[in-house]
Amino acid sequence: MDILSYENHALYIKSIDMLQSKYQCPKCEMVFVSAEKLKNHKKNQCKLVNIESFPAEPTIYKPAQNTIRSLLTKYSIKDADQYIDHFIVYDFEAILKPTATQHGENTVFTNEHIPVSVSVADSLTEEVRCFVNDDPKMLLTDMFKYIGDVSVKLQQYNVNKYKSLLQKIINAHDLTGMEIPGVNLGKTYKMSDVESWIGEGKYGSL
Repeated sequence: MDILSYENHALYIKSIDMLQSKYQCPKCEMVFVSAEKLKNHKKNQCKLVNIESFPAEPTIYKPAQNTIRSLLTKYSIKDADQYIDHFIVYDFEAILKPTATQHGENTVFTNEHIPVSVSVADSLTEEVRCFVNDDPKMLLTDMFKYIGDVSVKLQQYNVNKYKSLLQKIINAHDLTGMEIPGVNLGKTYKMSDVESWIGEGKYGSL
């Protein structure tokens, strides 16, 4: 078996003869059988200049509108930015369980991934928690219970960060309060109400 190591990647070489004695021009990507021919080509012939250009705005992918930025602009909030300061990340490890499941006419699943462990970390507390369980359902239960506990802390952080924005929304629309942990604003609205308002575009547009 022939393996080529290139930029920390291992490449399987099916035909070593196709790889040996090949010299490629970095400009035009022509291939030559000797270094001398490549040298002559680069010296006398190759004048190609590759220029890579990218559109200033995406033409196919359209990122979703940043609602927080729109709200900060609409209500002239200067003491907060639109960026997400903290987040939760996780990484699963799995074992392969042999199987021979037929899927359609031409596909056979040879193995099934069975999750056995997951590590969860967040940037607010900077804690890392690892869960191990041979029962995938229990593994996910433990994982999401922990994420739920951490999410409460992240929610409180975001409420404190955007407290002035929330207060302006309440005042601008004659609301007497909403469900904000740690902030006593009077009347309580459910988060489902707030989410429906945002979904209807009442508070997200400029």
